[in-house]
Order: sequence, then C-alpha cells, then structure tokens
Amino acid sequence: MDQPRIHRRLVELGLGIELSHAVVGAARGEVQDRVRVHGRHRALACDALVLVTSRLPNDGLGEELARAARRMEEAGVASVRIVG
Repeated sequence: MDQPRIHRRLVELGLGIELSHAVVGAARGEVQDRVRVHGRHRALACDALVLVTSRLPNDGLGEELARAARRMEEAGVASVRIVG
C-alpha cells in the first residue's frame, strides 16, 4: 500500500533500489542478501540497514490500553499512542 510513495521518495533521495532480493543476514558494515531469481548470495557494504515493510495492523493491545484510560492515568501514564 505504501510502496509507490516509499519507492518514489527513495529515488528522489538518489538511493539504489534492489528488486527480487531477500535479506538473509546483517552484520556491522555489511548486509547479506540472496537473489530470488537464481538463489546466489552476495555481501554488500553498508553503513545502515533500514527495513521498509508493510503489515496488517495488530492494534489490540494499544486499543485495550486506550480504553483503560482511567486506570492508565491512575498508574501515572500520561497518554497512550498506537504507532507502527
């Protein structure tokens, strides 16, 4: 759902985009991936790894906490925000 917007922004930032690759490992200064088409692995130097994913929300806990506003306030919690 967010992919077109994210893709466009990455291109605007001048970042390379790798398609049909799966991250299989990461270590300091390096990420390992596997090319899905032929299965070969490679190691890429990197300073940071940012995973951009999309999932269906599982807001149950946040919603339950928000419904318990009075108890949260009594426990000293100023606010509850559902993020991510």
